[in-house]
Amino acid sequence: MLRNVLCIWAAIVAGFGAAVVLALGTAAISAAVYKSQVPIGESVASKVQDNLPAVRAAGIIGFAVGAGTIIWLFVTTKPPKKDPDETGPEGRSEV
Repeated sequence: MLRNVLCIWAAIVAGFGAAVVLALGTAAISAAVYKSQVPIGESVASKVQDNLPAVRAAGIIGFAVGAGTIIWLFVTTKPPKKDPDETGPEGRSEV
C-alpha cells in the first residue's frame, strides 16, 4: 500500500517536473527564434503566444514521459516476496 502511494506521488512530481522543463524550454526556444527575426525593440509576445498549442503539447508529453518512467521503474523493480516459512536469518553454529 505504501509502495503504491509512493509510486503515485513520485510519478506526479516527476511528471510535473518534466512538463515544466519541456514547456518552458519550448517557449524559450520559440521566443529566441522569433527575437532573432525581428528588429531590436519590437515585441515578440504575440508570436510566442501563438505557440501556446505547441507549449501545451510539450507539457503533456513531458508529464507522460516523466510519470511513465517512474511508474515503469516501480513496476519493473518489485520487492522480493518473503517465504512465509522463513522466520529470520539462520543462526550461527557454535563450534
